[in-house]
Amino acid sequence: MLKESFTIIFASEKLPTGLFERLSSKEVKHEQCFNESNLAELEGIKKTYPLAEFIILDGYNLGTAYQKRAKDLGLKVIVIDDHLRQFPYADLVFNHAPSPPSATVKHLAESKYLLGLQYALLQPCFLALCSLFGNSRSSEKRDGIFLNMGGLDSENITLSAAQELLLKTEIGIKCVVGNYYTGINDLRDLGQEYPNRLKIYKNLNHEQIAELMYSCKIGITPASTIAIEACACRLPLITGWVLENQKLIYDGLIAARLALPLGNLAGQWHRSLAHRAIELLSNEELMREIVQNQCGALDGRSGERVLTSIADVLDLD
Repeated sequence: MLKESFTIIFASEKLPTGLFERLSSKEVKHEQCFNESNLAELEGIKKTYPLAEFIILDGYNLGTAYQKRAKDLGLKVIVIDDHLRQFPYADLVFNHAPSPPSATVKHLAESKYLLGLQYALLQPCFLALCSLFGNSRSSEKRDGIFLNMGGLDSENITLSAAQELLLKTEIGIKCVVGNYYTGINDLRDLGQEYPNRLKIYKNLNHEQIAELMYSCKIGITPASTIAIEACACRLPLITGWVLENQKLIYDGLIAARLALPLGNLAGQWHRSLAHRAIELLSNEELMREIVQNQCGALDGRSGERVLTSIADVLDLD
């Protein structure tokens, strides 16, 4: 989203091999940090790149003191937020949860907040799909359930969901897991029991995920950015939440009828998963309604709005 307009330096303590390779392929430089929240390291990065104009912060450990120091160093501060918190030193705050509660927003006065799906922070391949499918998307040539429960999935919700769907439905499952998913051996054993119905994909890039979503009839994901990516692919969706930082996106997706609800995935969600999947798969009208709502909520132009907002903060013409 930013690379075409700015030179990007990506700084972090750790970087998965796959992400490092993707950054390198896009000629994005990576700076190793030994402690992301260390103010001295922030100062060192600014000395290394004295022409840097702004910093984008995405991490709970990068708090008020860090943001203040960045401002003192002459940087514009842009924050990626999950909870609609106050950021007194931020110039811009992005939170792309759908339909944030207006009562909460009224109390956030210090910074400029860019809220909702009109500022969705998505990869270009997903934004392109938004534009490709303007007002509708047929489900006739789609097949299977897209299943992803996050890159880490420490609770191994993926395995429980796959077992439930395989036992209680007849449809195939296209299951995506991340590099750090520890339940892969049990999932592969399950795949051997259902070789014609369970296909497992590991460590896919964004384009591959978009293509896989594009091919499926419905999707099941947690209420994180991947749920918004599914909406961009016009994928009738079932979603739940695992972590507190997903609750705002979950509430927004359900309120806007962009997805069907599963609730808290740490609870007894599995009892309703197969029912929800069958309900959605057997109801073409419901699938069309969800897709039409997704089309109305995501127009594929959020990248342009994000860039314009950053340019305004930097006083660029």
